[in-house]
Amino acid sequence: MPPNLNLVDRLYLAYLAAMAVLAIWSGRSGFGLALAHLAIAILILLLAKSSTRSSTGRFLHAWYPLAMFIFSFEEVVRYSLVLAPHWQDFRIIAFEQRIFGISPNIWFMRFASRPFSEFMDAGYFSYYPLFPVVAGLLYARKDKGGDKERRPFRVLVLRAVVMYLISFAIYLTFPLEGPRRALPEFQVPPPGWLFSWLVRIIQAGAGVHGNALPSSHVALALLCAISAQRHLPRLAPILWFSLSLICFGAVYDGYHYFSDVLAGILVALTSAAITRLMFDPIYRFEQHIAATHP
Repeated sequence: MPPNLNLVDRLYLAYLAAMAVLAIWSGRSGFGLALAHLAIAILILLLAKSSTRSSTGRFLHAWYPLAMFIFSFEEVVRYSLVLAPHWQDFRIIAFEQRIFGISPNIWFMRFASRPFSEFMDAGYFSYYPLFPVVAGLLYARKDKGGDKERRPFRVLVLRAVVMYLISFAIYLTFPLEGPRRALPEFQVPPPGWLFSWLVRIIQAGAGVHGNALPSSHVALALLCAISAQRHLPRLAPILWFSLSLICFGAVYDGYHYFSDVLAGILVALTSAAITRLMFDPIYRFEQHIAATHP
């Protein structure tokens, strides 16, 4: 592979190849998807090459994963029932019934009201600007010691990519519809006002049928809060509060089971640990390659 490729590039190239193989094996538009993935792979290669030639190239190379988050999340759900032919919600519903005696989604229904829905949806809506804001602030700052490689930004992006790839593997092997579709007793709470309206619009346009466990909303919000705690301490309390509301709002609104929230936290912590183990040696290797291939 070209020396300009970083670890995020390599992970996404592996993802594109794996999903193309899955699509061909399943017989679901395999040829068309393979061609689309080949085009995306070529674009990633071109972005990696341009990153050493201009500030615009560096910017686009640094930020294209944000578009890939959306693209890949929407794509994976199309293959939810390829590896596991049936939704597995009944297992989570039975598990939570045994542990709690009542589904947390049903328990939350006792608080249902328009003001409470607006409060929960305000928190849930706060998820959407979290990554752009935190990543943008990290991208704009200078590391201690004059490091111009934006190490905290790169760590956050790598953690997010690893988190999504772990999540995709779980989505494909343990597909869930979510409480709104699979929990018979669940009733959608009454909508609030502005934030409820905004969340409904986003869910109508970008929501998917599946991809419930783990909650990637919770996982990505936690990764942002962890990064802010270390590098943006003034912003961190806001992010921890936002994370709390996202967790509760996901269950209250029926987008996720409580188990999805816990799984999102676990996957986020796992991706952070994996990234910590791999980033330092990879970072030193990339610096060596950059020095020997100007």
